[in-house]
Amino acid sequence: MRLRLFRYAVRLLNWLKVIILLLSSSTYSLAGNVNEYSGITLPSTRIIYSGKETKGITFAVTNNTPTPYLMQSRVTTLPTSLVEEAHDTPSLATSPFIVLPPLVRIESGETTTLRIRLIQNTLPTNKESVFAFQIKTIPSKKKREDNAKEQAHMTLALQNTLKMFYRPEGLPPYKVQNVAQALQFKRQGTQITVTNPTVFYATFADLSVGKSIIGNKALLKMVPPLGQQTYSLPDIEPSGDVRWQLLNEYGIPTEPMTRPLDNQKK
Repeated sequence: MRLRLFRYAVRLLNWLKVIILLLSSSTYSLAGNVNEYSGITLPSTRIIYSGKETKGITFAVTNNTPTPYLMQSRVTTLPTSLVEEAHDTPSLATSPFIVLPPLVRIESGETTTLRIRLIQNTLPTNKESVFAFQIKTIPSKKKREDNAKEQAHMTLALQNTLKMFYRPEGLPPYKVQNVAQALQFKRQGTQITVTNPTVFYATFADLSVGKSIIGNKALLKMVPPLGQQTYSLPDIEPSGDVRWQLLNEYGIPTEPMTRPLDNQKK
């Protein structure tokens, strides 16, 4: 009897460790790649939440592995390094979205539909807002035989983070080419400041001045709507035209655009 109680306590402790690990582990994949490492398939690399969807939106997740997974989903604010505006302090407010169900077991070959809902609409009505949609998955453990010896082990939780854009009603239709064409560039020494006069976020796939190319890590910083973003150029004295590409709603780069920096308005 005592042996059974001991084994039950050990299994309960292991499950508690699993839940704690699931809630605490964090690995961002903000570039928008679909999670193929764990066999969990996501239908898109970005989520667009229209303000017209008063009952929320749905998001399907498929388990293409032979192993069941425990899956936690939530919407949070993005790291401030990705949304920081040159003229404003990033907000650390709690996300106004919920995901239902927040915690679910997804069986092998099963597709689970999640519902994302806006529960407190205090967001700007004149421009787009961005959040992080996070999915953490952890594989279930195989059942042990009653006489099997409990051993210490570590289970890793995998996380995918997708950008979720909220677009309130009344905004003009989104056209990534229009956003790309509207961007304004100003170089000051080894920095280039990008001004975005549109109501949508701009995410660069590529940005360079002459032969001076800005790295992919720096380009994770988006240019906020009706705001600015500053990037450091690797060369001491960069010269030449500015060349850029944006990522559209599907994470696909737009056609390259080129413009002389000398012709930019301050």
